[in-house]
Amino acid sequence: MRYRNIGALPIPADFSIPTCGRCAAEFLSPATCDQLGPLLLRSYQAALRGAAAQLVTAATANISQRKLEAVLGVSQGYLSRIKSQSGQPSSLLVALLRLLAQPGAAAELERFFAFLGCPENLG
Repeated sequence: MRYRNIGALPIPADFSIPTCGRCAAEFLSPATCDQLGPLLLRSYQAALRGAAAQLVTAATANISQRKLEAVLGVSQGYLSRIKSQSGQPSSLLVALLRLLAQPGAAAELERFFAFLGCPENLG
């Protein structure tokens, strides 16, 4: 089921959804949704942690982790916590790491910030 910005987040297998005996249509009542919400949130956060851990490895293929932390403006060691799944990344960080995992993207970002104070050099 769609949850926040994840298109298909699996509902935990042990969670029963009221289903019509005739047509097999599922009925998500407000009470069912209230019970399902915290379970989906945990699954969502776990999916973000797993994706971020993999993407830190990919994004640091051509730039050191420490240098990438400096370019992103995050604290030293933050990406290590994300990589070990000790921290909870935001969906925005996961999206950024996905973009930075593309070849040359981290170097391009580093160049962008190097010349940010000189707009005439941004071209």
